[in-house]
Amino acid sequence: MRAPLGLIAALAATSAFAADQPPAELRKLHADFATAVAKKDQAAVEKLTQFPLRNTVYRAPKSIPASKFKAQMRMYIELASCLKSQPLKPAAKTSAAPKGEWEIDCDGNVVAFGLRNGQWKHTGYENVNE
Repeated sequence: MRAPLGLIAALAATSAFAADQPPAELRKLHADFATAVAKKDQAAVEKLTQFPLRNTVYRAPKSIPASKFKAQMRMYIELASCLKSQPLKPAAKTSAAPKGEWEIDCDGNVVAFGLRNGQWKHTGYENVNE
């Protein structure tokens, strides 16, 4: 009787661990996104972004179209080292990101990624400090 219980416990622990790990495709997007930001390659970042981009910032537009992304890109460049070094985490329950999205939190500047039409994309930005 102990063996099946031990096996069940091991499987449950593995499943819980896997749920906290981003999918391989998302990890690749994260690496590509961080590299493009570090290189200041706005065109590459835009290709990895779903527009209009969800924007949760006090007294700011609720979304950012591709035509207005340049100002956002300047801010991302300031976050480049954080975007590269911080891990993806499942979106917090208090986040503006929909369930199923993943986030990188750079001192309250939260960059979100989600699955859109079968592809992982950068889907939102939230400033939780405001």
